[in-house]
Amino acid sequence: PLNVITTHKDKLNSFKTTISDYDSILNNFVDDLENKTQAVKDAEFNVLNKKQDLQDIINGSNSLSVRSKKISIQQKKNQLNEAQKALNDYYVYAPFDGILSELNVSVGEKVSTSTNIGILISEQNSTQIEFNEIDFIKIKKGQKAIITFDALEDITLEGYVSDLDITGTVSSGVVTYNVEIIFDGENEEVKNGMNLSVEIITDSNEQTIVVPNSTLSISKNKTFVSILENGIVKQIEVETGVKNDTQTEIISGLSVGDELIIKENNVVSDSSENNSATTTTNKSNSIMSGFGGGAGIGGGPPDAK
Repeated sequence: PLNVITTHKDKLNSFKTTISDYDSILNNFVDDLENKTQAVKDAEFNVLNKKQDLQDIINGSNSLSVRSKKISIQQKKNQLNEAQKALNDYYVYAPFDGILSELNVSVGEKVSTSTNIGILISEQNSTQIEFNEIDFIKIKKGQKAIITFDALEDITLEGYVSDLDITGTVSSGVVTYNVEIIFDGENEEVKNGMNLSVEIITDSNEQTIVVPNSTLSISKNKTFVSILENGIVKQIEVETGVKNDTQTEIISGLSVGDELIIKENNVVSDSSENNSATTTTNKSNSIMSGFGGGAGIGGGPPDAK
């Protein structure tokens, strides 16, 4: 019958539609599988590339790239340092702690290295001394200093070298360097602005034999002393060490208790006992060598600050 045929046709069309839908689903699965397969291949390729890059680094073939990166990083660091230095130039820093007692500039005012912006009073007394280049090279930070005052003859203070000039000042062809000395400020008699003199101790030895400089004589780059032995004057060569304006250390050649001849004008002679005196060598606790400073070019001793 016709209605049966029609029913079978509808069922056939329905099956065709279903088959078509399954084909579409299958094709989608195939496409997805192909995409995932390609993704796996791409991933495997990337892994191979990374492994090769790692091997290149291990083998050193990529050292140029690494060095380039390091140079780039250093350049960035240098730029940062320069920027920080430029920023620091916009500030004025006090060289020491203290109280600002006077301010000579206002906000927005232009200043230079020669501008006196104010007065800073420190808790410690300090002074700056000018030294010539020959003496300056012997001075080191921390060395002991002895300070005396023109107006206070009975007062002697101890201090130390706190700072040294990096560059010198040239005047009339003479190079001088400033040395900053910090010293005790407990004595109430010491006032700001007083004239002073400073002696810096550049060397010292302890438990050593020292003799007056007047007992020494020099001949042909050798140093001699005259000793009195059993009433007879003998001249012997000695090796000297640290010395100052009045005494000299004897490293070898003398023993404690030796009697030395002190001659006028520092001349040793066996024939003029009447013009000589004797002194006995002793073992001194210490001897210090140094030199003084204070008078600058065209000026007197610096002021205490």
